[in-house]
Amino acid sequence: MKERITEEEPLSPMARVFQSPDVDYCVVTIMGFKTKICPDVLIDALKHNVSKLPRFSTKLTEDGSKWIETQVNVEDHVVVPYINPGEIDAEAVGVIRSHHSLGDGTSLISLMLACTHKTSDPEDTSIPSLKRRETVLRNQGWFLRSMFIIGSTARLLWNTLVDMLLLLATMFFLEDTKTPLKVGEDVGRNPKRFYHRAISLDDIKLIKNAMNMAAATLFNQPVKNLTACVSNVVGPMDEISFRGNPIAYIAFSSYGHSHALLVHYISYAGKMIISLAVDPTIIPDPHKICDDMEESLKSMKVALS
Repeated sequence: MKERITEEEPLSPMARVFQSPDVDYCVVTIMGFKTKICPDVLIDALKHNVSKLPRFSTKLTEDGSKWIETQVNVEDHVVVPYINPGEIDAEAVGVIRSHHSLGDGTSLISLMLACTHKTSDPEDTSIPSLKRRETVLRNQGWFLRSMFIIGSTARLLWNTLVDMLLLLATMFFLEDTKTPLKVGEDVGRNPKRFYHRAISLDDIKLIKNAMNMAAATLFNQPVKNLTACVSNVVGPMDEISFRGNPIAYIAFSSYGHSHALLVHYISYAGKMIISLAVDPTIIPDPHKICDDMEESLKSMKVALS
């Protein structure tokens, strides 16, 4: 890679954490395609897009404190192995490994969308916005609006304080119950295996609404006192394609964490993809976990019908 003489960009606080020797996380993005892909087409697309994405065209300085722009030789970063067609669940599968200091799941999804387009409308390259619940207060008086703002702010501050106290307690003395899954921080150095399962997003919404459950976001922290980690990210609502090749599924996961089990959820085109990263020495049959989760969802749906 050739370096360019440009201004260096300091690392963000979280990027510094992910770069530390004790927290060396890598994100694994798995994409299944509905059609076969020519490697030359993939390389050509990367050549045209990498330079447009600043984070993927930079590298760390020698002291690891700043990003410096560099010219990337795409061919050095693309490997085309032979895989038995009977061992994959799509016509073609792409695996992207990136260090977590490059960004979190949301930023990586944004970068992915910048390189793709909607299958139904190839000319539309805009990044879809997330649907949010709207609170209608325009027709209310100033007193009600003021009370709502004060109440919402107070609730936000209270929840933030509680979360921070729980985080500190977990870091210093609060531990999960000892189980076979809780094996300590050394498990982060063990190889991980990745599995995924796709289920209906409509079924999840049905159960969530019937049980009046809130969509809670769990903070995934690299703390050895925890037994397992659960993470989630909102994916594209519509099917997307890469250079005319429709993407069947997207599965996120990571390795380097000090847990024998990581569960990750991502929504995509009416589906929810559940991804597992497991230590095979601790969890020899992760398919059983996927089967149990799928059967539990079916049982709840039947009970509500």
